[in-house]
Amino acid sequence: MKVLKSLFVLLFFISLASPVNASTVLMPDLYTKEEESILEENNETFQYRDQLITDMVLIENLKLEDLSDFVIQNEKWIQDVNSRLESYIYNQSDNKFEQSEALKDLLDEVSQNVSVSSSNVYVFSTFSLSTVNEYFYSHIYHLRNNYWTYSLDPKLSVRVLDFAANLAWSELKTIYIGIQIDNGSLYDQYMCHKQLVVEKVWDLERWVPNVGYLGVLSSLCNPHLRY
Repeated sequence: MKVLKSLFVLLFFISLASPVNASTVLMPDLYTKEEESILEENNETFQYRDQLITDMVLIENLKLEDLSDFVIQNEKWIQDVNSRLESYIYNQSDNKFEQSEALKDLLDEVSQNVSVSSSNVYVFSTFSLSTVNEYFYSHIYHLRNNYWTYSLDPKLSVRVLDFAANLAWSELKTIYIGIQIDNGSLYDQYMCHKQLVVEKVWDLERWVPNVGYLGVLSSLCNPHLRY
């Protein structure tokens, strides 16, 4: 009787170990085609992001005194990086605030891979209250040469990439009421400094004439000295 019982137990475990008939039960694939497509898209996004970070690290590691020559010699490459950055950020969101946050996240990751040259950073007076964020080494609103002035020390990505510069400007509008109500003069000075790529600190004077961008450019970003 014990032998017979043992035989039944053995047959039971053998039946558990036997393969299931494939014609009766179909095992699902590891991923559906839709899931595979999402995985591929995510992988491409990560690769896209990684390349952007690599390119922006290259920009941020430049010395400020070399920036003008770099911009002239690499105009097409810079346009390509700017285009890819804009595409990446717009894919994250069409909301301006969320776009800025996405770019700041990117810049924060870039900064972790950058060895900033001390020559790139302007040190304002220790008696001044200057502020730093992802777009600027520092920015301050103060009285300078009898003009109330926004003095900015942008990071190199902001100096080089139009898309980063525009989102950095949007960030300044959330900080300074005077920039929020700008009649166009401050923004023209801001973009003029970016285009000329010559000055370490971008000084934007309030209450200067709004002479249009070409007027600002022809006055080397200082319309109050010419008009």
